[in-house]
Amino acid sequence: MGFFKSLFSSAATEVPQSTEQMSAEKKRIAFETLRDSGVRAIRMGEYKLASDYLIKAAELFPDNEEAEALLAEAYLRGGDMESALIKLRPIAKRQQNNLQVWISVAQAALQQKEWTLVLEACAEVERLDGENPLAFYYEGLAYKEMEDFDAAVVKFGKAIEKAGEYAMAYFMRATTYIQEGKLEDAEKDIDFLIAKGAADDMTYNQKGFLRKENEDYEGAVLAYDKVMEINPFNVDAYIGKASVYEIQGDNVTALKVYEEVLDDMPESVEMWSSLADFKQRIGDEAGASECSKKLESLVADSRQNQKKNNFAQMQNRIEDEARKSNLFGL
Repeated sequence: MGFFKSLFSSAATEVPQSTEQMSAEKKRIAFETLRDSGVRAIRMGEYKLASDYLIKAAELFPDNEEAEALLAEAYLRGGDMESALIKLRPIAKRQQNNLQVWISVAQAALQQKEWTLVLEACAEVERLDGENPLAFYYEGLAYKEMEDFDAAVVKFGKAIEKAGEYAMAYFMRATTYIQEGKLEDAEKDIDFLIAKGAADDMTYNQKGFLRKENEDYEGAVLAYDKVMEINPFNVDAYIGKASVYEIQGDNVTALKVYEEVLDDMPESVEMWSSLADFKQRIGDEAGASECSKKLESLVADSRQNQKKNNFAQMQNRIEDEARKSNLFGL
C-alpha cells in the first residue's frame, strides 16, 4: 500500500483534488501507473491491493473498458464473486462473443447461488463453443442445487462425454445419484474414480457411505480410514466411521472414535454436536448435556454452518478455477 499512497503524495505524481484540473498528460500517466501496478499486483497474487489500484484507475477514466476488465479479473481471482459479477454483467453484454467472459460469469454466479444466471451464462458458452465441458458441468451443478436431479445427471454426463475422464463431473454425478437414492449408479462412478487414481477424500467419504448403506461395514471402515489418511481433518469421515460401529452395536469403539478426534480437534462444533446426539441415542443423558454445554461455549454458528457439504467444497474448486482462468490474458 505504501507505493499506492505514494502515487498521490509524491511531488512527481501528485493527483489534484479534482480530475478535471489535471492535464490530459498527467491524467494519462496516473492511469497507466495505476493500471500497471494493478496488473503487477494480480500477478503477485495480491488481489486486494490490485483492486485498490484498479478502482482508482477506473475513477480516472470511468468508461475505460480495460480498467473495468482488469478490476473484474482482480475480484475473480480474489474470490470476491459478488463484486466480480457487478463488473462482469455489463462486460458480457458488450462482449457477447467473448467465451471466457461468459465462463467467468457462470463461475461467479455459482458462488453467489444465482442459478438462473448460471444457466443463462452456460447457454452462451454453448452457443460459442458447444464442445466446452465446463458449460455442461456448471449447468449440472446449478440443476443439482435446484434439485432437478434428472437434469443434473444429464448435464454431468454431457460434461464427461465432452471432456473424457472429468473427475469432478463423475463425483458430482455420483452425489446426485445418492440424492436420488440410486446408490448402485453412484457407486459405479465412485469406483471409476478410485480405479483411475482420481479419488480424493471426498470420493472415499462417499465410498464409505455407500458401503455402509450396503451393510459392508468392513469396506466402509476401510474407506473412511482412507479419507483420514488423505485428510486427517475431514470430520465427516470420523462421524461416518463412528456410525458404522454404532450400527453394529459396538458403542465403546464408536465413542473411542469421537474421543480421539476431539483430542485433535477440540473446537469442532460438528464433532461435539454429533457426539451429543450419539450420547443421547445410547441413553447417556448426562454426557449429552455436557456436550451441549460445550457446544454453547464455542464461538461458532451451529450445524448449518459447520456441516460442510459437497457444494461448499465444490465452491472452493470453482474459486480455484476462476483464479486460473486468466480471463484477460494476464
